[in-house]
Amino acid sequence: MNYFNFRRRNQLGFTLIELMIVVAIIGILASVALPAYQDFTVRTKISEGLVLADDAKIAVVSAFQSTGLVPTQNSDTTYGGTTTKYVSSVQIGAGGVITISYNYAPTGITALSSTTNIILLTPNVNNLPLTANASGSIDWACTSATKAAASAHLLVANLGTVPPKYAPAECR
Repeated sequence: MNYFNFRRRNQLGFTLIELMIVVAIIGILASVALPAYQDFTVRTKISEGLVLADDAKIAVVSAFQSTGLVPTQNSDTTYGGTTTKYVSSVQIGAGGVITISYNYAPTGITALSSTTNIILLTPNVNNLPLTANASGSIDWACTSATKAAASAHLLVANLGTVPPKYAPAECR
């Protein structure tokens, strides 16, 4: 009988240390992936407001083209406003600026608050805010709590309040 035969046996599974390493790796990956996924879901909910605002943008452009005047409220256009689970309102205001307000209650976007729930869309003609009888194509500046994208395109706009990490790239 060989002296080393008693030490030879088939390994039947993983050792405890191997299992602990796998669990640690999964934990590290989960701690990185979950916050990124949560931010992604908030951004998709925010994007819903921009889709709804397309009708308001069309209404502002149509009213401006037909009258030459800048609409200052929904009733100056054919736009009636809209709401969803995540969007509390889409309103046309002074200068044709469209304000998208988001629900932040427990049934809305819980990452937002009453002070961080607005994105603004500002119409610009020739890199200036829309004014009566202006001529040229209308460009829209989208802003959250920052306006780097609008400034990069030389567009004039006021700031919204949605944190930039939740805003689409065009609104940061």
